[in-house]
Amino acid sequence: MTAAWGLVAVNGVLAQLFADGPTVDKLRDALPSLVVLGVTAVAGAVLSAWSTAMSGRLEPQVERAVSARYYTAVTGVEVEATERPEV
Repeated sequence: MTAAWGLVAVNGVLAQLFADGPTVDKLRDALPSLVVLGVTAVAGAVLSAWSTAMSGRLEPQVERAVSARYYTAVTGVEVEATERPEV
């Protein structure tokens, strides 16, 4: 979502910078789009960091749960079944 807003802001900045007129006026006109671009860049970085932090918290829990289910299933297999060639 932030990438889309960033692209719209870049489009706004470029449209203002390529317009006719003095450079100072073009930069002043592009300022709102530059602010939106900055805010979306910061928001994207914050959301990316939050996502990484949540993955770091969630991954060990998922791995632990999967391992527990795997070990429970393995211990449920009869020893004689593991000695049969078809198993």
